Formats: sequence, structure tokens, C-alpha cells
Amino acid sequence: MDYVAFLRGINLGKRNALRMDDLRGVCGDLGWASVNTHLQTGNVVFSSSEPDLEVLATQLENALLERGLLAVSVMLRSRAEMVDIAEENPFEAFEPKNRTYISLLRHSVVPVGLEPHRVGELELVRLRPAEVLSRHIPEATQDVYPNAVLERKFKTPATTRYWSVFQAVLELLE
Repeated sequence: MDYVAFLRGINLGKRNALRMDDLRGVCGDLGWASVNTHLQTGNVVFSSSEPDLEVLATQLENALLERGLLAVSVMLRSRAEMVDIAEENPFEAFEPKNRTYISLLRHSVVPVGLEPHRVGELELVRLRPAEVLSRHIPEATQDVYPNAVLERKFKTPATTRYWSVFQAVLELLE
């Protein structure tokens, strides 16, 4: 099966520095195949026969701890989940496109039926059980990175990517 691992907490300045070729090596050592990365932010596409996403995420988190990194949270999605998310793209009508995000939550915690709403300078446009698609409101006076806002709101680790990066990672699965 094909998966994507989105890592939270690496390459933040000098903190938790990890080169992508080293990350590919760690994934290969776990027995994962067809490992590919996108950008320096910890986006890993791979194949594994293991069907349990929690097992895979825990394996990678533990392997990174063994390499001396501070705690890294891994949000895993299957190819099918990635395609499903992309098909719900709510951003086509929004401008500017460069202020649109997807936040991937470690656990499914978004209450079913929770309507899109604003949180400070962010508009939560589409809410899924373990993903939040958001954008800065047009009149926003400052950029607010969604990650910290959503982690406080939903009380689970999250990692955020620009929507364009999510789409580029999805293309690696094709």
C-alpha cells in the first residue's frame, strides 16, 4: 500500500535538523519501499505492506528518537485518503491561493457536524475528522500559522502544509 507521512517538528532552524536523504534512509531501514521526499519539511511518500497507520507512524517516531531527534509527530495518510481529501478541494474560488492550508491532525478529533467558522485571522473552510482546510481571511492584518491554533483547539498534534505542497506530494503518489 502507498502512504504519505507528514512530519511535525523537524528542520525548525537548527532544531531537530534532518536531511531528507537521512530521512529516506531511516524509512528504508524500517523496510519501507519506494521512499521519496518532497521539500525539507518532512513529506515522505512510501510503500509498505503494513496496513495499520498507527503502527507505521509509531515506527517512524521511534526511529527518529533513536537517531537523537526530539519528539517528532507523524501524521500518516493512505493514498485513498489523500485522493479523498484532494477531491474536496474547497479553495478553487478563493484568492489568493498562497494563503490556503491543510492541517493534518494526528488523531480524528474534529466533532462531526462542526461547521466552518473563523478562529482569529483564520477561516476554517472545510473540517474533516482528522484534517482542517483553512485560509487567512482576506482582511487579515497578520499571518497566523494554523498549526498552533488548531493544536490548542483540538488538543492533538498537527502539522500544516500549504495546499499547493499537499497537491505536489499527492502527485508523487501518481
